Amino acid sequence: MKKLFIAVLLLAVFSPVIMDASTMFTRRHRVGLNIGAMVPLGLKYEFLLPAAKDRLALEAEYNFFSYDYGAFTVGTTGTIPDATTEVYSADLNLGLSSWNIGVKYYLMGRHEGMYFALGVGQFSISPSANNLKGFVLINSSDSETGEEQVLFSDGELSVDLDIFAFRPRLGGTWIWDSGFMMGFEAGWTVLFIEDTFDFNVEGEANIKGKPEKIKESKSIDITEAMPIQISGVPRLYLTFGWAF
Repeated sequence: MKKLFIAVLLLAVFSPVIMDASTMFTRRHRVGLNIGAMVPLGLKYEFLLPAAKDRLALEAEYNFFSYDYGAFTVGTTGTIPDATTEVYSADLNLGLSSWNIGVKYYLMGRHEGMYFALGVGQFSISPSANNLKGFVLINSSDSETGEEQVLFSDGELSVDLDIFAFRPRLGGTWIWDSGFMMGFEAGWTVLFIEDTFDFNVEGEANIKGKPEKIKESKSIDITEAMPIQISGVPRLYLTFGWAF
């Protein structure tokens, strides 16, 4: 949201530079709510420019959503070296957000009807596991059974992945006399994924009857974590709002 505020502020500050004094009082603004795919909810602001026969507009938007999958339990191996048994339970959440600034070109003029738009911004993915608890058996020569029990509790695991995005789009906007606005937009978000992402783990482990705090952050090679690379995602939105 902070980035959206900065983008809108820059539009407000520098917009008079591209307008002459005679058109200062004819500018129009549009605000709207995005409803769509991938990141389902968002806020949009559009500033109309009296240039190119009323065909150009600047825009800024911020889209966001959070999926809460609730509690889950999973059994796995290979997460911890020398572990023979690993069972974890946690509350899983997936956070998605994106911001975008760009320019629109209305094909028929009058800042209405079909348009082509180009934008740049950021697409963020933030999966996390809260209330993480674990039961792990590790091979150990120090115990009579050959295995050592480790209990993990009050944990939190999170991944932060911020991706630069380029967004070409086609859409349409229609305005009623009352100022009510409705539109649609379809396009493709081209993702430029970096080689690494941040992986954070925090919690408490009980090892040999002694509680130990665990807190670790590290960068992970994304080619190892995600064998299938994603170069882009579709973009499809309906917009409802108001022009003033």
